[in-house]
Amino acid sequence: MSVGYLFRSSKLKKHICPHCGQPGISITKKALMGPSSRRECSECGKMVSVKALPFYLVILPIFAITIASGFSGYSIYMTLALILGPIIALLIHNRFVPLVKK
Repeated sequence: MSVGYLFRSSKLKKHICPHCGQPGISITKKALMGPSSRRECSECGKMVSVKALPFYLVILPIFAITIASGFSGYSIYMTLALILGPIIALLIHNRFVPLVKK
């Protein structure tokens, strides 16, 4: 088995389901998940969501940057913040916002 095969494996690119303990939630599914939404685990079929408080702590800076950009003039720093902010938020959401049973 080659190293390339390991990185192409869909099992390594999924989050662990809190119900069955198997990798059944894709990164894309989790990225589109909020505390009021649910997604089905591809392994066990049960519903999962994300914890509310960590989710809002990740999303709050994005709203602050968006609001601040409306009140400030054009700035290269604000443009970078508007581009990099959501990307960084998705990375943090992916890594630190836990999945919960629904």
